[in-house]
Amino acid sequence: MTSQMTFLCRPVSPSGLSLLARSDRKACGACSTTKDLAAYLEHVDLTDLGTLCVTEGLVSFERGVECFINHGLTKACAMAWVYDGYKTSDACLGVCVRSRFIHEPNNGPPPLCELNDCLRCDEDEAGPIFKIFAARTRRRSGLLSKIARPCEQIVYGIEHNLC
Repeated sequence: MTSQMTFLCRPVSPSGLSLLARSDRKACGACSTTKDLAAYLEHVDLTDLGTLCVTEGLVSFERGVECFINHGLTKACAMAWVYDGYKTSDACLGVCVRSRFIHEPNNGPPPLCELNDCLRCDEDEAGPIFKIFAARTRRRSGLLSKIARPCEQIVYGIEHNLC
């Protein structure tokens, strides 16, 4: 059985808070609203918040979604994050529990600064699907985080245009 999600890129609120803003040179998706951009700007590190909300989501999908909504994401984006967490939990549970248990830093030592095993697994297993449905990511939006990334993975010189 295959499921398909469709997102319309059109203004949905005259207040401008939920307008879809394409700022990543990709198609609009679940996290393309200006409200989601504002939440990404407010939360410099989404790793711990994601872990908290996905843990809630493992108890109840609705609780996970509500957790992300309470931190500023739209419902559609919150749902994408919970589904991303489900995929990560399914594919990476063992390495992520280990990473959390030993308090493994996000990155290894310079100059390579390689991702820890959990983040690498998440990036490889869940990341491609998340990028398709969410569209907006911190890197695609030119936003830095507490995870060191190669410069070529960060988009610079972005103009935030409404879809």
